[in-house]
Amino acid sequence: MRIAGGGSSNMTTKVIKVVLVDKHQMVRAGLRHLIEQQPHMQVVAESNDSRSALEQVKEHVPDLVLLDIPDENRLNAVRQILANYPGTKVIALSSDPAPALIEDALEAGVSGYVLKENAFEEVIRAIQAAMAGKLYLCPESTTALMRNRQQKTADAAPDKRLSEREKLLLRLVADGLHNKEIASLLEVTTKSVETYRARLQKKLNCVSTAGLIRYSIREKIVVA
Repeated sequence: MRIAGGGSSNMTTKVIKVVLVDKHQMVRAGLRHLIEQQPHMQVVAESNDSRSALEQVKEHVPDLVLLDIPDENRLNAVRQILANYPGTKVIALSSDPAPALIEDALEAGVSGYVLKENAFEEVIRAIQAAMAGKLYLCPESTTALMRNRQQKTADAAPDKRLSEREKLLLRLVADGLHNKEIASLLEVTTKSVETYRARLQKKLNCVSTAGLIRYSIREKIVVA
């Protein structure tokens, strides 16, 4: 595709040079075929490990590296590439939608995160976004990050989910009172206290009295 302009212009759109890094030759072959079907993308090198990937990047100085990141070693490769070749973009390929790995990859500086299971549908969009200076996250990774953030928010201030009566029950449990003693103080039946405790344990995902006490101390509902 030529840039719109005068009929005599010989200017052409810049070809995006890509290096593929994945230990599976079949994956690389499929991605190469997909990428090279695009009129302005070219795979200039392939690698199956981080060390040779760094050598390929040094030799070709690509516009973009499509890099499988199964572990921290590959994240170190990401950091080295971006430190030494700031004009090169890196898109992470992964089989793992774990929020921690996604966050580590983003912190390392990747311009995109794509799950392998959907790579053949999303890689081209990810490359185009990265080359336009945008961040591309596949839908699964976005969902994983949002759920993780929601969980962290809930864990950061879980006592806000508790009523004052539930907090009082936690304090009494942490003080070592038995159900009968708690029932007397709250002016309810022992059976009611057992029900309250069971509901509270389920709500806080605590399987025992010890768990309730640890929760109370951790969230400063009681002072150890």
